[in-house]
Parts: sequence; structure tokens; C-alpha cells
Amino acid sequence: MKKALKIAGITLASLVGIVIVAELIFVNTVASPQRLTRLLKQIAPQYINCNLELEKASMSLFKTFPNFGVDIEHVALINPMEGSPSDTLASIDQLTVAVDIKKLLKEKEIELKECSLENALVNIFIDPEGKSNLNVFKAQEKADSSAGNFDYLVNIEQIKLKNTRLKFTDRPSHFSIQFEGIDMDLNGAFQNNDIQAELKLKVGYFSLLNYATSFAMGNISLGFVGSIKQFDKIEGQLTGYKPDLQLVPSKIDPVSVTFPFEFSLKTLSGHYEKAVAKMNDFRFYVNGNAKVKNGNIIFGFVVKSNEMALKSLLAYLPEDKGKKLGLNKKKDKVKLTVDNAGVTINPTRVPILQLGFRADDVALTVVGHHTPHIKLGFDAQLTQDLRKVSKEGMKVNKMEVKLNNSSLDLKRILDRHGED
Repeated sequence: MKKALKIAGITLASLVGIVIVAELIFVNTVASPQRLTRLLKQIAPQYINCNLELEKASMSLFKTFPNFGVDIEHVALINPMEGSPSDTLASIDQLTVAVDIKKLLKEKEIELKECSLENALVNIFIDPEGKSNLNVFKAQEKADSSAGNFDYLVNIEQIKLKNTRLKFTDRPSHFSIQFEGIDMDLNGAFQNNDIQAELKLKVGYFSLLNYATSFAMGNISLGFVGSIKQFDKIEGQLTGYKPDLQLVPSKIDPVSVTFPFEFSLKTLSGHYEKAVAKMNDFRFYVNGNAKVKNGNIIFGFVVKSNEMALKSLLAYLPEDKGKKLGLNKKKDKVKLTVDNAGVTINPTRVPILQLGFRADDVALTVVGHHTPHIKLGFDAQLTQDLRKVSKEGMKVNKMEVKLNNSSLDLKRILDRHGED
């Protein structure tokens, strides 16, 4: 999915890049919409080897005043492939690009005042033989390294996506990903290999479909404020919000996440501190680290909760389950702690998904008691082939459960439904 999003960004950026080239031509040429449209169609074959649809290109004097801008009405890359859900690789119904010409010419500052895309679509398709509809961009000659460093200041005042759709269909792996209703606002600055950025993203609907499983979720808001220093150290804060998470049929809860972190692209390692997940009156505080080693993405963490009303917690369990666990004193408050836990993801074998889960000590303690009411530790692995319904399921290497004075040691292989 990460690769699909990266490709989608490159595809949309390529369309925007063609329009920026048209702007540079327009600086030296007074052109009517008809002439500007014709010029854009003439230069497009230098960069792409598929059909370009372009309805109208015009200078936007009043819309972007006092900045120099170009308006595009309906631009699309057409690259048909057998089996693809659409002949269109990418399209934008309305595209506006505006730059501050005065700063560009006099102050060596590229200030992108506005880049607005409305009703954009990216449709990425890989056929059963592994061929992709992305092979439309022509290879460009490498820039002369003796030309010197790029010493312009780049400010991005606004990049906005409104109602963007992304479709990714991978026939060899038998799965598809779809995003609907993506809205985005991005602001940033770039100078001396340092990048400052602020991002707000909202996704109306997301779905993942394959033979093994299906997953869908909607109404998600994400954000990032931070920096990338010297193309290495990423430092900032991620945020997430979903107003209508439904864990059980009878309850709909708002959920928010705040995630401060640092990560080095050179060492492929980092840490996160004072991350917080909130749902109603529940609070979960997380500290940990992350690294990439031998192709595995490894997260280590500890978790502590606030004092939670047992009555509120039991609302997420069937009544008989709460009684079996001895959790029937609804006036009590409890705390959750997770020590020395980790998740390992191996992305090198995708579409075969491999996940590892471990925790030395997961404890649910009644406030005022010294001994945990429930305590467990586990080490388990999940293997799932996304191309088919798999019966490999989850392998439990170790599980220790203590309930009051009782204990249980377990080693099992569970199927994908959680049964022996």
C-alpha cells in the first residue's frame, strides 16, 4: 500500500509538472487559452508516451492575482490495458497552479502560492503477467552535476487535494486497494536540505479486498507537523482521529491518536515518547522504539493506561465473558500495563504477510490491589498469503495466562478464525 501511495503521488506530481512547464513558457509568451492549450499538448510528448486529454488551459489573472497562475480544465493520461477497471491512468477535473514571479526572479525564491487539484483520479493496474499501466513516462537525461547546488528557497503556501480517488489493482497478488474522498492541505518550506512541513489529510473511505480477507473503514483524519533535517532526521508529530469507531454493534466511539517521534533515514531507527491514544474516558500512553533490521520492521514498546472504570470496560465484552473472568464488580477501577512488548513485520515476502507479536507482561490490575487480576505473556506469529484463503493461521509459540490464583500454559496453532 505504501508503494501504491508513493506511485500515486509521483503520477499526480508529473501532471502538475507538465503544467508548471507551461507556466514558464507563458512568462515569455502572451498566449490565449487556445494557444496555451496547444503549447501544452506540444510539450507533453517530451515527457509521456501515452495519450493526453486536455480540455482547456488558461492564464488565471484574477483568480490568483497578484500571482502568476494557470488554470487547467480536465487533464488526463489515457493508457488502456486489458482487464483494467479504467483506461484512465490519472485525471484531474480542475487544476490551478500559481507562483510568485517577483520572488522567483528577484529573490531566488520559488513560492508556490497555490496548487489545487479537484476531483483527481489515479488508477494503477498490474495485469496477471506483471505488466503495469505506469510505463508512460519517458526517461530523462541526468542533470549535469557540475551545474552547482540548488540554492533556491522553496516555500509551499498551499497544496490542496479535494475529492481525490486512488485505485490500485494487483492481479498477480489478487488484491485491490481503494481510497475515496481524499482531501489534503499541505504547507512547507525547503532550504539547505532541510524541509519543514504541515499536512492535514482526510479520507472518506478506504477498502482492501483479496481472497483471504476484506477490510473497509471510512471517515479518517490524519495530520503531521514536523521537519526532515539534512534528508536524514525526521522529527515531528503524527495525529489521527476517527469520530465513529464501532468495536461492538451497540457502541460508536470517537478515537484520537497523538504520536510524537524521531526517526533517522540513515540508521533506519528511531523512537517515540509520550504517544497517547484516547477513546472516551480511556487513555493509553505509549513509549517505544522502531528499527529496520534484516528486512524486518521491528517495533518495541511499553503501554500504561489511566484508571478506567470497570463498568465502562465491561461494555465492550459479552456479559458472560466478564463473569468468566471474574470481572463483575462494576464499581471497581482497573489499570492496564504492557511491558517489553513488540511487533515484527516482514514486508519482503509480500503478498505473503508475516507478523510477529510478543509481550512479556500484560497485566490488568484492580486499583488498590497489589496483585494483577489478570496477567499474561505471549509470543505468536501470524502468516497469511494475501493471494488466497490460507489455513496457516497463527502459531502460538508461548502463552502464559494467570487469572487470580489459576494459571495456564499454552502452545497451539490457531486457524484464521481463532479455533484450534
